[in-house]
Amino acid sequence: MSPRIWVLVLVCACGRIGFDLGDVHPSGDDDDGSGSGSGSGSGSGSSVGPNECVSPGYGDDFFEIMPCSKFGVAMVVNGGLNANNGDLTITPNANSTSNLGCSRTGAVWNNAGAFVEVIQVLPSPGQTLFSVTDATNSAYFQANAVAGQLVYLDTSVGSTSQTYNPTAHRWWRIRPVVNGTLAETSADGRTWTTFKSSTLVLGAQVTVTLYVQTDNNEPTPGTAVIGGIDVCP
Repeated sequence: MSPRIWVLVLVCACGRIGFDLGDVHPSGDDDDGSGSGSGSGSGSGSSVGPNECVSPGYGDDFFEIMPCSKFGVAMVVNGGLNANNGDLTITPNANSTSNLGCSRTGAVWNNAGAFVEVIQVLPSPGQTLFSVTDATNSAYFQANAVAGQLVYLDTSVGSTSQTYNPTAHRWWRIRPVVNGTLAETSADGRTWTTFKSSTLVLGAQVTVTLYVQTDNNEPTPGTAVIGGIDVCP
């Protein structure tokens, strides 16, 4: 099952648009005030160390009525999103092709990068993904692409994987460094470990998307739980 993004713009709940990674998605401009969101792309991330967490300024802690509204827009195709007491639960419909999550376009790609706290992923063969894309390139984490694996894949480096550890891999981060991109994981959102480094250089503005996907032969797709997007612990 290859990654895909289908975005539903929540106006009258009456349609959807299909995308591959790297395409542009609609999004909002809400800002939670936790950072300036300023800075340039293309390798501006060298000032963030492995023991730092820096907010890009538009994070979502999921203390809101409409899920994803602090971060951007909701993707809702064949399932449901529920923001409840600081967690986002993502529940695909059984036996359906689903794409569910949050997406933001026009995100400034600065030293903070983009990161997510993943409390629970979908069971395999369902997928839980976190992607950063510009007009031509993509970088993303993907859990359970192969049963029990966490995979990082980008346009420059190809894919690399580790056995998925829900404790050690609770946090996923992708950020720019000088002349490249760094993919990292963390158990606590404070101390980060390099998962993969790459020569990929993304543009100054990107689309950041957190989502799950299933196919129509999954009778018990389960539920993913997200603790926050771009919110430091």
